[in-house]
Amino acid sequence: MINAHVTVRGDVDAVDVYAGSEPMVSQVVKAVCRWKYEPATLDGSPFPVWKAIRIEPPPERP
Repeated sequence: MINAHVTVRGDVDAVDVYAGSEPMVSQVVKAVCRWKYEPATLDGSPFPVWKAIRIEPPPERP
């Protein structure tokens, strides 16, 4: 589980990792930092938010 701070421009400028294991967590953090979000708005004005992102491990191969 990670939390990503999304700015008023929709960029991720900070990430906190709460659960997960390497090397998957590092790869997820790198990917999330490249994502672009539509900013949250209140009364039409954008504001920064923290977004929780759940990390799902890939299914095991048979």
